[in-house]
Amino acid sequence: MGILDHKKTWHFETSATSDACMDAFCKAMTDKPALSLFMARWTISRQGGSAVATYQGRGGVLKVTTAMSRHATAEETAAVGSQLTFHVEVGNGRGARTRCSMWLSRAGSYLLFLTPDARFIRSHMHEVERRLRQVDPGVGVAKA
Repeated sequence: MGILDHKKTWHFETSATSDACMDAFCKAMTDKPALSLFMARWTISRQGGSAVATYQGRGGVLKVTTAMSRHATAEETAAVGSQLTFHVEVGNGRGARTRCSMWLSRAGSYLLFLTPDARFIRSHMHEVERRLRQVDPGVGVAKA
């Protein structure tokens, strides 16, 4: 897991269907893991072969602790409205694979150059990869 993974476009190539890929993305963004420290709240909008997840703030235990820190509250506030975009392309021809891309399409800034709540965003991006691996253990992943 790279510290700047949230700044990269993630490309996936899989034998999974486009619907399975879209479902993996949506579930990764909205399911609430029981013990994750980096839990965040997202809303999803879907249109055709694309989905956009919009960051609504921290969730779980960190929601409570964030309220106790002015620094944490300011960072969270700057991050709200950040968006991850997921796009699916179905391959053409026999044996074609489904290609998906995911990127941070909108982000705030914090302390001039930092992406606010990047650790929460990265955590969810890695969860998308994990969910796609559940669907297709042979999924190819490239980050550029």
